[in-house]
Amino acid sequence: MKIDTGHLSIILFLILCSAESCLAMEQVSICGTGDSQLLLRVLGKKFEADHPDIAINVPDSVGSGGGIRAVAKGRCDLARVARPILDREKHFELTYWLFARSPIAFVLHPTMERPQNLTGKQIIDIYSGNLERWEQAGGDKGKIYVINREEGDSSRIILEKNLPGFSGIETFSGRVFFTTHEALEGIKSHRKTIAYIPLSLALTSNLPPLSVDGIAPTPANVRSGAYKLITPFGLAWKGELQGIVKTFVDYLKTPAVQAIMLEYGVFAVTQSE
Repeated sequence: MKIDTGHLSIILFLILCSAESCLAMEQVSICGTGDSQLLLRVLGKKFEADHPDIAINVPDSVGSGGGIRAVAKGRCDLARVARPILDREKHFELTYWLFARSPIAFVLHPTMERPQNLTGKQIIDIYSGNLERWEQAGGDKGKIYVINREEGDSSRIILEKNLPGFSGIETFSGRVFFTTHEALEGIKSHRKTIAYIPLSLALTSNLPPLSVDGIAPTPANVRSGAYKLITPFGLAWKGELQGIVKTFVDYLKTPAVQAIMLEYGVFAVTQSE
């Protein structure tokens, strides 16, 4: 039997919450992608500190599409998505709001001797299996182990669109991981491994990001457009925002919260953009 991890997370949250506090607290549930999961959990905790009568529930990842379906069916208040709404999802009639941009970072296991930079060609050769050893790329001696994401994953789509040659790889090297959390655990658990994850997750996991073609995912390079591997962080909802859900969305627009986003390597989208 297949277990719906999104439903399981919500159920566990309710079990752990005492009966008295659950009755007293209103809740905002935010389901979807693992890319913005950590960030929204951090922001949710800060929101709860200022609004002790409201709980922000950010369950484990069910993917952008899973979040959209959950909101369309009324199981969650907000969908966290790492891509725009697709044509096949527009019949749900959801409102989409792009609230931030997050660089995608290539990262290596933290204990290995690492190159500081990989060229786009080296990345293509690594993921296609044509470059198989780290000493050929300026790192430790040994085999390169590759973590990839599944076809249709939001980060992989960004690479296919913005890293020349990535979309043309016919047979990928390495292993496919199906959630951002699995990719993170894989890179932390296995030496001489390469993966791509959101910069916010890399920074909080002590995984320094690599430069790509000599360009690091710094604020200046992201804002100027020099670093092009950027994931959109969005939220989607059904109907008109009201009550505590609107209160939380408005909270994300405040300068103080946008400053916190920057600490996590995420760049808030301003109203003028």
